[in-house]
Amino acid sequence: MLVIAGESLIDLVAGRRADDGAWPMAAHPGGSPFNCAIALGRLGADVGFLGPISTDGFGDVLDAALGAAGVRRLMANRSEAPTTLAVVSLNAEGDARYRFYREGTADTDFTMDGLLGALPGKIGLFHCGGFCAVRERDAGIWLAVAAEAARRGAVISIDPNPRPALVDDIGAYRTRLDAFFKVAHVIRMSEEDLKVIEAGLTVADHARRLMSNSACQLVVITLGERGSWGFTRSGEARAESWRAPEFVDTVGAGDAMTAGLIAAIAERGALTPAAIGALGKDALSDILQFGAVVAGLTCARAGAHSPERAEVDAARAGR
Repeated sequence: MLVIAGESLIDLVAGRRADDGAWPMAAHPGGSPFNCAIALGRLGADVGFLGPISTDGFGDVLDAALGAAGVRRLMANRSEAPTTLAVVSLNAEGDARYRFYREGTADTDFTMDGLLGALPGKIGLFHCGGFCAVRERDAGIWLAVAAEAARRGAVISIDPNPRPALVDDIGAYRTRLDAFFKVAHVIRMSEEDLKVIEAGLTVADHARRLMSNSACQLVVITLGERGSWGFTRSGEARAESWRAPEFVDTVGAGDAMTAGLIAAIAERGALTPAAIGALGKDALSDILQFGAVVAGLTCARAGAHSPERAEVDAARAGR
């Protein structure tokens, strides 16, 4: 099983303001790890989501989305705390900007014992990110859970998806992120994320720094419309972005890309650190291209609504 761990929330995506000043909002399931889990489920993977889901109405929406995508909710009991909210505004190019409301909400309502108790015995991959490193207490718990997943044989993956607005001390946050990078076999980030972690370095320099950690076997940096760049112990490759005929917004595109990468690696039978590190240019290029199509199809619809596997296969076949 692939275990995707972290927050779930509701994206309130702002529409066009009405003449009377009203500002309509459309509610969509969201949260970086949650989006990744849903995308993997729609791609046909055996996947479980490890994170609290609220008992409120928004939690019902999130729980139903997991079920519809074939994703197992690993925490049996739901939280009485309210669902975290993200207000999403879009610029003229459809790029998303976020403001979060998560104080006392369900995505922080977990304990180490609760997470470890919900962790499956056999795990092919453990992926976390999003809010996992935002708070010191949370980071310590998620790192311990990741360590236990690794002990059970899991490849460790992270997509940090940095949110500086949620962080009181950016220096301490970067230190916490570095602790996650040191245990991760797979790291996926955007070019914008790199600027948060350390501005001034080139993409290649960032990748080399991450690959200097002994655990790291694959780094993928997404470059927006310029595609993606991947690095392993055996080579590197670049892939172009894939754009659907209709473009709506970028909400959830990075999470869909991460899911596409994980699915493509798993389907190659390469879900071990050694096999990932051995991926050469051709294999890595194909994996990046698969992820690009998953992300591109997600951009063709409002919110983080990733494609079904048949849609991805048809797009790759040019149908």
